Amino acid sequence: MIIEVASDGVPLAISRPIISEIAQELPKLNTEMHKSLANKLLVKMHARVLSFEEQSCTLREQLSVRYSEECQWAQAAETLSGIDIDSAVRRSGNALAGLKLCLQISDLYMKAGDFRMADSRMSQARLYRAESSDSMSHEYNVCWANVYDRTDRFLEASNS
Repeated sequence: MIIEVASDGVPLAISRPIISEIAQELPKLNTEMHKSLANKLLVKMHARVLSFEEQSCTLREQLSVRYSEECQWAQAAETLSGIDIDSAVRRSGNALAGLKLCLQISDLYMKAGDFRMADSRMSQARLYRAESSDSMSHEYNVCWANVYDRTDRFLEASNS
């Protein structure tokens, strides 16, 4: 029943608040139940993801935390990668959210050993760097240096 609330047959005016409430309650469940229900809900919402941007972001952020707690770095990164970064920026009203999300995804990919994807996310982070604070700029540079180091681009790492 929980999953059916995201179907096309349920009007958005009804399904959005219900899914928001479900998203807030899922982390209270045990890990396996949370992961299972969140994944099923995300699959069901996929066709109408534009209508459920906020709920999808919330579910993905929480699910990524669960995967990270279990050291499932690749799964955590893939889950966060499903968030449209421009949507996250719009949701927060701040380009810094895009930079933070890119850095977080890149870090998860590095932990998973997927340096190509980490590099790709860092390239995307450049688009959101302009409005960063000194601490975020430092975090950005450290992340880039780690990507360069792990991909044997030592000269570039030393310049980061």
